[in-house]
Amino acid sequence: MAGIPVLDRVRLMIEPHEQVIICCWDQCRIGLSSDPSQVNDHLRNKHSLPSDDRRAATSLLRSRIPTINNAASILPRKDGSEIHPHLRVYDGFACSYCILRTISKSTISRHVTDVHRQKMFELRARTDEMYMPVYLQAWTRNPADGQYWVVEKNGSNTRPVGRTDIYNHLKEVLEREELRIKNQKASIEQGPVAPASSFTEIRPWLERTGWPSTYKGVHRDLLRLLTTVPTFSPSHIGLLLGRAGSGTGRVQLAIDVVSSADDERKIAAIAAAVEKVVERCEQTARTTGRTVLCWLRSVRPQGCYAKPFTFVSKETSRRKYMLLFRRFIIMVFRAYRMDTEIRQRVIGIRFKRRQAESIAKIWDHNVWTQEGAKTSDF
Repeated sequence: MAGIPVLDRVRLMIEPHEQVIICCWDQCRIGLSSDPSQVNDHLRNKHSLPSDDRRAATSLLRSRIPTINNAASILPRKDGSEIHPHLRVYDGFACSYCILRTISKSTISRHVTDVHRQKMFELRARTDEMYMPVYLQAWTRNPADGQYWVVEKNGSNTRPVGRTDIYNHLKEVLEREELRIKNQKASIEQGPVAPASSFTEIRPWLERTGWPSTYKGVHRDLLRLLTTVPTFSPSHIGLLLGRAGSGTGRVQLAIDVVSSADDERKIAAIAAAVEKVVERCEQTARTTGRTVLCWLRSVRPQGCYAKPFTFVSKETSRRKYMLLFRRFIIMVFRAYRMDTEIRQRVIGIRFKRRQAESIAKIWDHNVWTQEGAKTSDF
């Protein structure tokens, strides 16, 4: 530490530049008061050190020349400074448009919306785009006026947020974008250059979703047609999901894949029933007490949520959600009716035993034997 045996025994050090006492215990790692009696109280109350060691340390501090500075009155270091090895490092946030530094996300969010609201409107930026996640240090715990400073860690002044795999993915996207720009410049100077990857064909938002890798090796046209909303058509023509010869490699179809007219009528009836079931659930929720609705919204089995379940406020939003839900149900039943080998090989959908049993109970229900069960006015 500081090389003073008396202070080393109690794990204190004196920072040579700012002349501040730093407690180097792992649970502290902060600057202390310049008053020796307060240092003595800290060592006794926080670390339960014996009186002889405490007395020796405080005696040295009283007789020290030059005198010690109070950690609470020392100015913060410059942003971008190296990490002080004996001070705690905090995960914090730095405002991009002023000197505010804080370890509280709610504080930085309120600051941005209150102080920089006009700037947000001008830039059309979200709140989280107005500040940076950084590593912070301070001389004291919870310093007055947010006197933190930004430190550099692993060669960067900003810290990653989110999971490591997300950042690795975004890093790869950035590297490929930089390579694309480099290849563009080379093509201007030297003529056409073959791109290193297919990144130029993929929008950044699509790359970020990971869909190209998720649906790699899948017959996408067939998968898309599985979600087509059927109609109650009187004709006996089925739905062509995939033509023979379409697709490439492992997913190439050897025969036409068709959803029969009878299957389409039944799926159309199921889709119509889905909306009726949801409407009945909504009606039940409207007449249900607040306590039950709080439990309905909860994600914890042992406690209810503070606020009750509520409906989507806009009818247009409700219709969009309903359409998405219906298309999902339609896809499930069309996939169920496909040949198992083709379904698993071409679109990669595999049903677990319990899932297949539940779908079969609906598909083979005796309601379908009733007259007009597959019509729109049933």
